[in-house]
Amino acid sequence: MDNKYENIIPWNGANDTGRDVRMKWKRNFEKVGLNFQNIDELLGLLADELDTKLSRTDSDTAKGIITFLKGLVSEEIIQALSGVEIGANGSGITVLENGASQAVVDYLYVKIKAVFDELEVKKKTYVGGEQVISHAGMKCIKVEELADAYRCYFKAKEDDMEIENQFSVGSLAIAQECNIKTGVSQHAGNRYYWRAVTSVGSDYIDLSKAECDKNVENDIPAIGDDIVGLGHKTDITRQGAIILSSVDEVAPSIIMYQGINDFSLAGKDVIALDFDKSTGRARMRVYGNAYIGAKDRSQYIELKDGKVNIKGTVHIEPGSDGFENVDGMEFGKINLIRNSGFSGDYNSAKLEDATEVTDETELYSQAVKWWSATNVTVNYEDTGSLSGRSATLTTGVLIQTLFYKLYKGEKYVLSFKAKGTSVAVSVGGFGRTQELTAEYGRYVYRFTATESDTCISVSGSCTVTEIQLERGTVLSVWSLSPLDNNSFEAKFETLKYLTDAIREGSSTFIGGLGLLSMILVGNYTDGELKKVTGGFSGVYNDDDDPLLWGSGDLEKAIRTISKCKDDPMAFLNMSDSELSEYVKTVLTHGGRTVLSDAIVRGYLYAIDGYFKGTVDMGDGVTHFDKDGSGWIGKVGGMCFAQWDNLMNWSLCAGNIRWDNVNKVLDIAGKFNAKLGSKIGNLTINENGAMSGGNAVFDKVGYLWVPVVGYGQESIDAQVRKTIINQIGKSTTILLKMNMGLENYTYTIDLPTRDELNTQGISDCGFKITLIAADSRIYPDISGIGEINLNPTFRISSRPREKVSINFQERELPTGEMHDNNDNRIEYLDMAAGDVLELYYYNGVYYLLNRRN
Repeated sequence: MDNKYENIIPWNGANDTGRDVRMKWKRNFEKVGLNFQNIDELLGLLADELDTKLSRTDSDTAKGIITFLKGLVSEEIIQALSGVEIGANGSGITVLENGASQAVVDYLYVKIKAVFDELEVKKKTYVGGEQVISHAGMKCIKVEELADAYRCYFKAKEDDMEIENQFSVGSLAIAQECNIKTGVSQHAGNRYYWRAVTSVGSDYIDLSKAECDKNVENDIPAIGDDIVGLGHKTDITRQGAIILSSVDEVAPSIIMYQGINDFSLAGKDVIALDFDKSTGRARMRVYGNAYIGAKDRSQYIELKDGKVNIKGTVHIEPGSDGFENVDGMEFGKINLIRNSGFSGDYNSAKLEDATEVTDETELYSQAVKWWSATNVTVNYEDTGSLSGRSATLTTGVLIQTLFYKLYKGEKYVLSFKAKGTSVAVSVGGFGRTQELTAEYGRYVYRFTATESDTCISVSGSCTVTEIQLERGTVLSVWSLSPLDNNSFEAKFETLKYLTDAIREGSSTFIGGLGLLSMILVGNYTDGELKKVTGGFSGVYNDDDDPLLWGSGDLEKAIRTISKCKDDPMAFLNMSDSELSEYVKTVLTHGGRTVLSDAIVRGYLYAIDGYFKGTVDMGDGVTHFDKDGSGWIGKVGGMCFAQWDNLMNWSLCAGNIRWDNVNKVLDIAGKFNAKLGSKIGNLTINENGAMSGGNAVFDKVGYLWVPVVGYGQESIDAQVRKTIINQIGKSTTILLKMNMGLENYTYTIDLPTRDELNTQGISDCGFKITLIAADSRIYPDISGIGEINLNPTFRISSRPREKVSINFQERELPTGEMHDNNDNRIEYLDMAAGDVLELYYYNGVYYLLNRRN
């Protein structure tokens, strides 16, 4: 603003007209006007600036984000219409699209009261050991001991809700804890029992004392036990269970069981998902029907009703085996029709004095050889045929007498390519007329020969080629008959190569650069190439085309490539005369090389290899001779394995030697054989003893097994099978008691023939020794001293078996004792100090010696 105004002096004399005063007034008022304009602009700027500021006294609106560095205090309600973000970890309050609010916090602490219309708690849970999903379960809160059972109570009411007892009489109840720290937790240690339920109430079950898992010692139920129903004796609807485990030998695992009607899970798994720790791989087993695949059954593998159905692509890698066991599936073998591509056999016709030659005579290759042709024209250039040729029939007929006759009742496949109006074919009692189109189509017929025919007939108005007749049911790609001349393919391809090179190729030389389709080299004398001995070819149609060859002409090169393509090992077993039909050196455009000899001074890389002759690796470390001898892993004068051409061999630096001439195996050092191993007629037992033949070498620790059981009836049952259970471990058996009634007589059965056979013990004879030892026990109870149980062991013969021999019913011994007069002994009693020796043969235990 300009606030400097001009000073105005009133009229000053006669010559003063007032103009000067008026001009000053004008200029001063102009300044005043400009100042008011500036003030108005300043007020506008001030108003704009005030719009960017928030009022401290009136309600106002902020259009941007306001950051409070030291916090915000409000005496009234803070409104946040969309929500509030707290921190940078996602916490806060959000208003959802439906108007509901959602709060996300890490910790929520309510000092007085929290009211929830609905509360959903999410948490991670842990189940250690095994979890059983079955028909019943309970938490034991009280235990009462009854005369023959333990009564276990559970909490029958929880939060005004009554809990139903899912157990029933016959349920098999199990409890197991496997991670209790002994001496620290309230229990003494790890616990296990599996008992039958004998009675149930609204809040209890009775667990049998006697009927339980006999394989181990069962603990007494206690407060706090988790008791689960695992099986049922009679109710099949309660014999299923699912066990999820993280601790067993195949954990983690999910195993489904069915048919649990006793205290064993063996053989009752029906579906299993587990982990094989030995291989590091997961496994899946389904005993029954199974389906793996798409829901719409577009691709699947299904096992149903004893059959495996596969829908989809099956990829079989090299090295797969078992194919010889496939039954009911037949495959085509060879083409039974000669000259099926109308290319002749490329055996040159002999020109003799009597031969009539015309313009149409084929001296080099007769296109319809082996065929009787009427109204047939051969097409020599047919790109739609693999042979390059076809035959056009104008109401014509082609007939060939087959070299191989057809077998009546055998299955065959007839196929051909044809176009035109129609074609009729007949062979082996089969006949068919086929309507055709203007374009080639492949036609396939599977039939069973009804006649042992040797002729095939093709007739009609058509063009036909690639005719193939195979024995079997599966169609193969068209190929020549093995009866066709082997040189046909090579000669035909040779003509094709040379024709293309002459007709379509050219040669250009640019300085020292020559551009050619093919070069033939050989013995060139007197201006004439007497013999082609090698060459180079730039003609490339596929990887099997020859690039370089030597020691023969192009025909031999092509024949060599064709031979090694079908059978790479063919040249290794040929005689010198057979090898003369092929070149010694050839290299294809695809990189396949055939050489008579090769010296490689660098590395030789091969995915696979076949060698005929001497092979030496690692400067003599591994060596194979042509005569079949050799060695592996030679260090100094010793080898890991070494053998000669007579199959005498040694292993492990000569410590294991096999004399193949005298059939003798020598082992220097210690020989360890595992359980179940066989040495002749001897079998290695669990304790390392050898059994079989007429001898068992015993270990004292296996002569007697303590009795485990509750109740005299249970003890009787165990003692009765003492010999049956021990005979597979030792033929010397101690008879003694560690529990049971005093002065009690125990019956012990001799094993029958069938009971011996189930343990792999033959009828050919063995000696068994029974020793009745002292049966004194010393209870760990104050005030009770030594107790002599003084049992009597009654060795009992077994009933005879009735059989029919030559239509006569007889009784044969199955496990009975005979005295010195070969009379049956029903039983013999033994007391402490007695020794009884018996010799078993074919169902009879002969008395050898008895010491009382």
